[in-house]
Amino acid sequence: MNLDDELQRLFADERLDVPVRPGATEAVVAGARRVRRRRVATAAVGGAAALSLLAGTAIVLAKPGPTQSAPGSDASISATVVTTTKRKTSRRPPRSTPRATAARAPDRCR
Repeated sequence: MNLDDELQRLFADERLDVPVRPGATEAVVAGARRVRRRRVATAAVGGAAALSLLAGTAIVLAKPGPTQSAPGSDASISATVVTTTKRKTSRRPPRSTPRATAARAPDRCR
């Protein structure tokens, strides 16, 4: 007996045959359909997330200019902190101005 005859005899043996349960084809097709649906849903959610991330980044990086508020609104008031430093100077205090002269004094009394 050669190898081909032996293989044919083994494949024809009903004891080695694997029975197919009823509905196996439908179960395989339904599983493939579920996998396909899940893959499409994942791609859609990932695309929406990426689009949202890009839009949010564009809005943040756009740095809109100052906004105008309605008249009377407190939104236009901004707090400004001003810091000053005192410098030590060697200058003398300013001299006081001389008093008014006698010629001008009568003009003020009128």
